[in-house]
Amino acid sequence: MLFLTILAAPGISLAAPGDLINTFGTRGAVTENPSGGSDQIYDMAVDSTGIYLSGADATLGNDQWLLEKRNLTTGALIVACDQNLSSGSDIAYDIALDATGIYIAGGYFNASNNLQWRIEKNDLPDIILHKTLSVN
Repeated sequence: MLFLTILAAPGISLAAPGDLINTFGTRGAVTENPSGGSDQIYDMAVDSTGIYLSGADATLGNDQWLLEKRNLTTGALIVACDQNLSSGSDIAYDIALDATGIYIAGGYFNASNNLQWRIEKNDLPDIILHKTLSVN
């Protein structure tokens, strides 16, 4: 049998597998409440430049699309945007990345107040609206 002892430098503690990483957010977690209402993240994607989040916040009193990019190491916000596409509930449910951009899929209520789906393509890494596809 081989036993391995790992010694940490003074002042450095080693985390056990599964422990939160204290340098990420506050004691290993990031929490936000941008609207004071019901704010949720539905999906995330990661690349070498950051963590991308999609969801909804209720800043204007109704759900609107929420898109964020956060730092991989600290969880700090790099850039965020929200889109109030309608007076109804607008939620960005899914997010995916490839070499050409970031794709966000969700739903929103159109002018006649029926739910329709929406796919957006945004530039990387700054989540700037690049292309919108919408079908009803």
